[in-house]
Amino acid sequence: MPNSSLQFYHDLVFHNGIEVLFASFINNPELISNGFEYLQEYDYYLKDEMIIDSEDAKFEITIINRDKFFENSIIKQTFILYQAISDNLIELPESEKSKLLIDYYHQLDIITVKLETLEGDLISIVKNEILKIIGDLKIKYQNIVEYHSVFRKLIIKTESGMSIFQSKPIVPYRFFGKLYDTASNLYLIDDVEISEEMFVDVFTSANPEPHSKIIFDKSNFIVAFFLKEIEPFFENFNAVSIEKSKLFLNKQGKPLKSNDLYVALSRNKDNSHTDIIKIQNEIKILKKEYLK
Repeated sequence: MPNSSLQFYHDLVFHNGIEVLFASFINNPELISNGFEYLQEYDYYLKDEMIIDSEDAKFEITIINRDKFFENSIIKQTFILYQAISDNLIELPESEKSKLLIDYYHQLDIITVKLETLEGDLISIVKNEILKIIGDLKIKYQNIVEYHSVFRKLIIKTESGMSIFQSKPIVPYRFFGKLYDTASNLYLIDDVEISEEMFVDVFTSANPEPHSKIIFDKSNFIVAFFLKEIEPFFENFNAVSIEKSKLFLNKQGKPLKSNDLYVALSRNKDNSHTDIIKIQNEIKILKKEYLK
């Protein structure tokens, strides 16, 4: 059962909520009480309001058609949602706040998954609003919940200082989750020791948490090849920036240096190595999906 303050969005995508919402367009009590008149021949509401009362009186005309009505309803519900979350968090003890937010994130994740199966101009408005909600909550409450898989839906901003390695503008947040899955499936990292949260933090944060490090389980040659392959996804990802970050560690737990990476690639030219072929194939898939 979705959280009550997300019920509106849940109904929009799962229970013909758009049709239900438009059914309230005709004879809408809120619009009528605010002075709007419905013009049937044009299928919109009109409000003619005097803004300057003088000999040169000026009037302001406001028109609300079905699309505007839909957008206004979305904005109103988002405000209600934010207020509900804020009020609920105030009432909860610190130990319960993360649980509440995680529940909201789970529900938003369910809604976004369903939205990916739907199309249309109105659906696009809903998608954009849901992404805005996720982004706003992530920024506002990151001190309570630092990471959730729903954040994959967001776009990483690349303004100066947003992240150490500056992912390219076309690379969406979900890419980093996919990259984590790839590194784990290739056994480059131990997904028990390195959580997705830590992995994503390394690649997307300007100031990663102290515990966020990526320890590789393969030889320097395999690691260097993998890191070289993912360079095209970033503006500032290379051997030098990797060394400066001190966030990437070798099998011995020591920070990788630029010279380690250069030497490993120069001394090994065996591109027929099984691990190399697997990395090439997996990164090729990611490039096709995210570097269009």
